[in-house]
Amino acid sequence: MRRWLATTMTVLVVTLIMAATFAHEAGAWVAQNSAANAPAQPVSPGTHYLTFRGADFHPVNTNDQLLFAPNTGGGVWYHDSLQGESYAEAGLDLPDGATVTGVTFFVRDCEDATAINQVYFGAYRPSTGSFAYFVSPADPPQAADCSQTVTVPYPVNPPATVDNSQQRYVLGYVPNVIYAGTIYNSSIKQLLVGARVAYQAPGAFLPSIKR
Repeated sequence: MRRWLATTMTVLVVTLIMAATFAHEAGAWVAQNSAANAPAQPVSPGTHYLTFRGADFHPVNTNDQLLFAPNTGGGVWYHDSLQGESYAEAGLDLPDGATVTGVTFFVRDCEDATAINQVYFGAYRPSTGSFAYFVSPADPPQAADCSQTVTVPYPVNPPATVDNSQQRYVLGYVPNVIYAGTIYNSSIKQLLVGARVAYQAPGAFLPSIKR
């Protein structure tokens, strides 16, 4: 009788532990999926921002490399295995109907040679195989020394209205240098530190954007 009672109590305890574990895991699953499917969050009117580090940009050509520069706030410098003009871009995830009013680039450029080192903002339209600039390629000013980050704002005028059904929006960086008519790799003297996009929300409520 005692052995039967002890066995019964053991089975009951194990059953209660398993039930508690299942309830905890089920509760965690419900909480996680409820957060993932939460209703739209209110967004205050006015200007909002997306900020990028240089390391968020990626080479368009797979032969090229962006090398991380420590202690620069996420800056990168460019190296390509084949000398020639190169591009690095970062895609923008913005809500449909938002209007982009300005872009700002943060660079360090103390290269002695004549720099291309251009920045731009534009959009691809895959249906027509075309690309349009909202901020045309422009040369940021050179820094006074290699430790100085230059802030370069560009207004988007007229503002660009986001249409995600037709276009893919990107920030771009052309990081080569030209010396005596020849295009060379850039060096650690020429950094893309980051960028920031200013935009206005299309309405009072927007779904949250995950990056």
